[in-house]
Amino acid sequence: MRPITKLITEIVMSIDKHSLYDCLQLISENAKILFKADSCIIYLYDVAEDDLYVGACSGSHIDHTEDFRLKIGAGVAGWVAQNHQSVIIPDVSKDRRYLDEVNLNESGIKKRKSLIAVPLRAFDNLLGVMELERQGGKIFSNHDITRLKPLANIIALAVPRGADEGFAKLAEVCIRFLEEKDRYTHGHSLRVMRYAMIIADEIMLPASQKEELRLCALLHDIGKVVIKDTLLSKEGPLTRQELQTIRMHPTIGYNIVEKISKSLSKKILSHHEHYDGNGYPDCLKGEDIPLVSRIISIADTLDAITTERPYRIAANIDYAVKEVQRNSGVQFDPVLVDAMVQAYDKGVLTLVKI
Repeated sequence: MRPITKLITEIVMSIDKHSLYDCLQLISENAKILFKADSCIIYLYDVAEDDLYVGACSGSHIDHTEDFRLKIGAGVAGWVAQNHQSVIIPDVSKDRRYLDEVNLNESGIKKRKSLIAVPLRAFDNLLGVMELERQGGKIFSNHDITRLKPLANIIALAVPRGADEGFAKLAEVCIRFLEEKDRYTHGHSLRVMRYAMIIADEIMLPASQKEELRLCALLHDIGKVVIKDTLLSKEGPLTRQELQTIRMHPTIGYNIVEKISKSLSKKILSHHEHYDGNGYPDCLKGEDIPLVSRIISIADTLDAITTERPYRIAANIDYAVKEVQRNSGVQFDPVLVDAMVQAYDKGVLTLVKI
C-alpha cells in the first residue's frame, strides 16, 4: 500500500476518535514527511472575520501560531483562498506574496525555498488552505498537487464535523449521487429522512439524537451501493439467494459507516430489525433495537409503500399509515406508530416528494 493511501485509510478509519485539531495535526505531520517538506501549515477560514488562522502546523516558520491571522488576498495562502487556485512557487525569495506573508525581505531567506499551496473546499465553500514548504532539494511539481488532493478531501471531510450541518450535507450529497442512477431508489433516503424527522418531532426527540437520526436516515441504505443494479431493479420476485444478498445491505452499510462513526454504524445495522424479534441481521427485539433504528424502520416502510417499485405501483399515504398500524407491535414499535398516526391526523405527516 502506498504511504499516502495508508495515511488516508488510517485517518478515515479513526476520524470519529480524533478532535478536529488532532486530525489536522496528524495530516500536517505526515504530509511533511510524505512530501519531504520542511514545514506544513493547514490554514482554516474564519467566515466571520474573513481571514485565515492556523488550524495545525508542523515545522512552521510562523511564530506564535495561535495569534497569527492572514487576511484573504494577503500572502500566498491568502491569494490561494481568494482565487481558489493551487499555486507552486519554485523560489519564494522572488515572490512578493510570500515575503508579505512571513514579513521578511529577500536577504532574510538564506536558501532557496519552494512552496506549494492548495485550497481546501467542500460544496463550493472555502474551508482553508494547505501549504507545504521545502528548503533546497527538489522543487514541487504538478504531480505533487495531484498527490495532495486526497489529503485535501480528507480535510474537507474532517472540518465540517465541527458543525453537524456540514457533515449532514456531506452525507446528503453522497446519497443524492448514489441514488441518481436508479429511478426506483432516486430520492429514497432523503424522503426517509424527512418522514423520520416528522416522527422525531412528534416524540420530542432531543436535538442531539435528531441529528444522529438525520444522518442515519440519509445513510441507512448505503450498503446497497455494492449490490448489483440489476438485482435492485429486478421485475418479479427475488430468488431465495437474491433475497439473502439484499438482506446483506445493513451489514455492508455498517462496515462502510463504521470507518467514520461507530455510533452511527450500529444504528444503520439495525434498521431492518423487527419489534417482535423476527427482523435481521441480529433478531433484536423491542427496545434492544436502537430508538433511531426503530424510527427509520417506520419511515423506510412509509416510503417503500408510497413509491413505485419494479413489482408494484405506488400506494397513497393513507394506505401506508394503515399498513404500518397493522404491523404495530410486530414489525414496529407501538409507541412510535402512535406518534406517526398523531402526526398524520394533525396533517403534519403528508406524502414527501423529492
